[in-house]
Amino acid sequence: MRFEISFTIGAFESAADAYALVMPHVKGHVNVIKCPGAFEAGELIQQVGDIPKLLASKDMDWFSVHEGEISEITQYPDMNSLAYWRDEGFATEIIRVIILNDQFFNIEGFIFAAAVRKFNFAMLFDSEKACWQREQFVANFALFGKSLDGRKLISHPHWTDKVGLTVDIRDNPGRHIQTHNMMLMAAPDLWFGPGAWGYFEETDVMAFEGALKKLIVAPGTVYFKLFDMHEEDYEAPEILKKQRRFRECTKMDEIEEKLNTLLPFPTVY
Repeated sequence: MRFEISFTIGAFESAADAYALVMPHVKGHVNVIKCPGAFEAGELIQQVGDIPKLLASKDMDWFSVHEGEISEITQYPDMNSLAYWRDEGFATEIIRVIILNDQFFNIEGFIFAAAVRKFNFAMLFDSEKACWQREQFVANFALFGKSLDGRKLISHPHWTDKVGLTVDIRDNPGRHIQTHNMMLMAAPDLWFGPGAWGYFEETDVMAFEGALKKLIVAPGTVYFKLFDMHEEDYEAPEILKKQRRFRECTKMDEIEEKLNTLLPFPTVY
């Protein structure tokens, strides 16, 4: 499972501030920390000393903590882990947690704490199943034996002269994207945080019917269970139909486009 939560940049004073907010909700064991400078390759946590002091520097714009050994950590480690980073280009701060067992991280408790910081949007999904809803490159479909049936191919000014036609992921209601101030996805489990209401209309969001669950779970925070995260096929017709209806009701497409216009660079999808 992948849990991602996004905040408008400035929500945290430093990486140390983010560390202090999120770590009390890590219930599993973490053994290794990575951060800019001395520990980019990883260091055993027990040997680091005062981690908050280390992360308090303004130069520390990311960190990650992992279970397992240093030698096991890759760019996308298949282990329980947590990462924070500050993305200046998207004016966003993000926390991502890879959860291989439910005991590793207390999502409910963290959502409540994050609501105090007025997070914008959070999502929980199976990244292996969701990845094809945002995959643009035809070669990757061929490489993994995935069909292009039902996918619209387009000429894109950023990609076509490099790789040819690409898949139009704007046509996929389950796409996972990063835009100004937040990540967005009609994910199986998702949360609108207090910061979302500067972009979304709460009445539009609450008007959606058809979710398995719709709950207010913290001040200014609405949780939806759109569909079961463990569904075998995230692109089953009934799921795509629900994702499309959800995006239409909440006006997510329009808000995504508006936020994209605030980026200091053109989008690449």
